[in-house]
Amino acid sequence: MISFIKGTVSYIGDTYIILENNHMGFQISMPSVSLYSLTEGMEVLIHTHLAVKEDDLSLYGFTTSEELKMFRLLIAVSGIGPKGALQILSSISLEELKMAIASGDAKLISRSKGIGLKTAQKLVVDLKGKFKNEVPQELAGSQAISGSNVETAILFAESTGISKAQCMKALAKISLPSDADVDTIIDLIFKNLNV
Repeated sequence: MISFIKGTVSYIGDTYIILENNHMGFQISMPSVSLYSLTEGMEVLIHTHLAVKEDDLSLYGFTTSEELKMFRLLIAVSGIGPKGALQILSSISLEELKMAIASGDAKLISRSKGIGLKTAQKLVVDLKGKFKNEVPQELAGSQAISGSNVETAILFAESTGISKAQCMKALAKISLPSDADVDTIIDLIFKNLNV
């Protein structure tokens, strides 16, 4: 297994880089978030995963070990291969993905190219328990958020294009009154989305 490669970025493509190390060029597929953080000529350490098939050896790379860990969790889910996992990591930030899994927000995950709702739901079911201790702190307070008014407000916010994970993150930032009505909760979600 190749754990990491340290070298110089000699080329950046749409979905991959060529990393030069000891006069050899390694083609490494990467999520777009990682690609955007690199420039040609930059010295970097790329955490890698080698995917082996009968007729192909492919390297997948990440700028952080956390991304690599998530990638390996994703490809362990039946129905998600390395390319699908890369699409998910290109579409959703690592923090949002953890929150989406922890909150059961399969809709947000299914927005990734090539990932259907059923596959996203399977991913949530398979990985939900993995993030009990790793979910960002702001989500921990949202675990207690429940009730029909909150659920109704979240459903409304989702209809406007906001994900369940984003709603929960927004609500976790505040102390929600127990008698808050739906309109108040909706206002609080929108006010705290980007705070």
